[in-house]
Amino acid sequence: MRFYRFVCAIVLVASGASYVWADRVIMKDGKTYDGHIMGETEWNLLLSNPLEAHARFIAKKDILTIVREDHTPPPPFDPQRYLSVETSIGGSFFTSRALRLSPSASLNAEAGIRLHPLIEVGTNFSWTPQASGGLSVGDGETLLRSYEQFWMYDGGFWTRLFPFASRHWIIEPYLFGGFQWDRLLAKGTDDFLKGNTWRFGVGAERVIHGSFYGDARILFNRTRFDAGQFLNLSGDLSSSIPNDSVAVLLGVSYHLD
Repeated sequence: MRFYRFVCAIVLVASGASYVWADRVIMKDGKTYDGHIMGETEWNLLLSNPLEAHARFIAKKDILTIVREDHTPPPPFDPQRYLSVETSIGGSFFTSRALRLSPSASLNAEAGIRLHPLIEVGTNFSWTPQASGGLSVGDGETLLRSYEQFWMYDGGFWTRLFPFASRHWIIEPYLFGGFQWDRLLAKGTDDFLKGNTWRFGVGAERVIHGSFYGDARILFNRTRFDAGQFLNLSGDLSSSIPNDSVAVLLGVSYHLD
């Protein structure tokens, strides 16, 4: 009899029977057993309980019911819906003749949420520690002050559109659009210009390892300074000062499910 049960146990385990969890096996005589169903056929099942020394071989004809717990695994992380944080280094090349700023580097931080495979929204902050150029301030007749060294910071909101989200490419391209508020400060003084920027461009991201992604983009920034403070006097400018630029950003992002 022991040999018969041993053979049946081997057959149950090797027969391709499903491995499921059963919270409780209730017998017709009122007894109950808890454990793990290691194998199951039309007539018998093999029940294992870590608290017992041996697996229990049970004939199905003696079983009243089996209460099974659903152990369906949770849905996998959706790589197209996530929270993200990103840091990047940027380089800007200014096209405006008004300020004549030289190319400058910036540090950038972003946070976003991909609401749908097609769209992600977020916010950003950028800091440019060093920029050189030329700006002169006067009253129409007399030159009051001129500036050559600046630093900048800006922040705003952006949207990314993923037109090829359904393709699941390794490198995922996107369209970028955003709006931000800018401030250009003259070093060594309390004087500054403030304005805003509309941003448009394209980019792409690629997984590096796990939830870390590399990101690259090129942006066109249409900037207009329309207010400021000079010699402790603040107000709107009589005409806005353009400061358009082309920016290239390289960064690393982390996606949180």
